[in-house]
Amino acid sequence: MAFGFKALFDSAKQRVLLGAGAAPAPIDALFPATDPAVDGDACAHDCATCTIHYPRAFKIDTTDRLYGFVKGWNSHVLVATGKSDWVRDVTDERGSVMEALKHAEPGNGRLMLSASNLPIGPHEPPSYATPTRVLLLPAIYA
Repeated sequence: MAFGFKALFDSAKQRVLLGAGAAPAPIDALFPATDPAVDGDACAHDCATCTIHYPRAFKIDTTDRLYGFVKGWNSHVLVATGKSDWVRDVTDERGSVMEALKHAEPGNGRLMLSASNLPIGPHEPPSYATPTRVLLLPAIYA
């Protein structure tokens, strides 16, 4: 019952903030396709000169539409770890700030929690027992 009420409340809040029936802007409005008349003819040929090649097993699905289908968040916490490789879910890093924030419920909406390879200081190797830096990116309100 609580989940149903929360979903109803969130839907109503979105309608108030975005207007009834509001939808995301068309993707061409945000990311216009290149136009040789505007961008120059060379812009259309940039990809042909690209020297980066991915392994054959590296597949990118370009058919899925992501824009407008990803839930937004209101706050973003970025935790410096000094590491560049993590478990799939950063909240599973035992003893970390990220694990401590696993069940955080900010009063302003959804929270995005990310690990970063930002250096945590002169400690080598990085350890969750040492102090770290946390960036709390501001929430944007309508």
